[in-house]
Amino acid sequence: LGTTDQVINSLEQLVSDNPTQLAHIKTIRELKAQKLKRVNDSIKLRKAGGFAAALQVVLNRDGKVIMDRMRDIAEQMGGEENRLLLLRNHTADESTRTTLGVIAGGGFVSLLIILGALIILNRAESERIRAGRKLESQNRIRAGLIELNEKMAGDQSLTSLAKSIIEKVAEFVNAKVGAIYLTHDTGLLKL
Repeated sequence: LGTTDQVINSLEQLVSDNPTQLAHIKTIRELKAQKLKRVNDSIKLRKAGGFAAALQVVLNRDGKVIMDRMRDIAEQMGGEENRLLLLRNHTADESTRTTLGVIAGGGFVSLLIILGALIILNRAESERIRAGRKLESQNRIRAGLIELNEKMAGDQSLTSLAKSIIEKVAEFVNAKVGAIYLTHDTGLLKL
């Protein structure tokens, strides 16, 4: 009997969040009390009135009706718990699908953000390289003009000045050959 009470108490704790199941536990306790009363009554009759009187109590089948009722309630409780388990599993499955969808969607959005950032960085780097090359080219031209100006400075003959200019310009543009033509007052060209 102590074990039966322990099992019922454990069940009560397990279903404490479900009023329907708690009502079933209450009914099982009442039926258990009725069954124990019938057993005790049978024992008293046996002692007082003999075997025939106790047998009449057993044969009227009230004890079986009580036990069948307890089994029915236990089956209902099991069915309710299975229904709740299926419902919880369904809810958990939906939550899992939602979570996976959010993770996949978040991953896709993250990928798009990273891709967008890479495109922006690539454009910025290309612009920086282009601006650097342009600045480098402008600096080279300035340096070349300064060197050319230095070569042209001072008192030089026309031939020496032309030679200095052609050498500097050829060096600047990486030319192998260069020439300057001068015109005389007569209109003739001179190399």
